[in-house]
Amino acid sequence: EEATTKGALVMRSLEGNPLTISVKHYSHFFDMPLDAMTDALTTAVKVIETAAKDISRFTITANIGTHGSQTFPHFHFHVLKGLGKTKDN
Repeated sequence: EEATTKGALVMRSLEGNPLTISVKHYSHFFDMPLDAMTDALTTAVKVIETAAKDISRFTITANIGTHGSQTFPHFHFHVLKGLGKTKDN
């Protein structure tokens, strides 16, 4: 909830990673107007800021089109944890 913006929200993927999805339907990132792109990226960054106290490296990805392995025509960002340090390391 902390990361939600006017045009994008966060949900959990089947693998347990956060997904940033647009409130309005767009086929992929480059199909979106600039303000929707900005909301989606802002939401993804807020997800990272929320989790950054425990993890120091993240990847934001978007599959675009069938050649980009997009399986469903609806925009979303994956926010994936990387190999960075944690408080326990």
